[in-house]
Amino acid sequence: MNIRGLKRNAEEAIRQQTKLASEGKDFSTAVLVEAKRQIELIDSIIPQITPEEWQRIKAGVPGIDRDMRDCKDIKERLGLSWNELKMLKDLQIDEPKKIRYRFDIVKALTDSGYVLQDLRRQHKISESTLQKIRNGELITLKSLEVICELLDMQPADLIEYS
Repeated sequence: MNIRGLKRNAEEAIRQQTKLASEGKDFSTAVLVEAKRQIELIDSIIPQITPEEWQRIKAGVPGIDRDMRDCKDIKERLGLSWNELKMLKDLQIDEPKKIRYRFDIVKALTDSGYVLQDLRRQHKISESTLQKIRNGELITLKSLEVICELLDMQPADLIEYS
């Protein structure tokens, strides 16, 4: 299940239990408490998990296929139970969308006959810009404009938002 689905289910459980309580019918305090904890996990705790911690959690949850000590520090830092940590392993995290290069721009420049050293000497593209491109980092619009001109392409040909 993904985060949005988990939150939607928890909110629905709270609505149902609250409605039952307001009608004077039997309701489950345990369901209500669990649903509120899930919303707390989603809104407050999950955003605190670092990418490195996610990798460790996804690689294996304590007590299942790795030594319990491997994720104990994460559990304690975030105040999680072992069951909550196990639940996180199965949770699908939506990768944030970001701007990405559609292809290897540096290779495209060299394949088009440009010598990178000449481009640097001519002050068309700096070494730091080339390094950012190699690392998949964002460059300035001015640099993007220069590359579009050199490769005779539009920005959408070079980058995508996905």
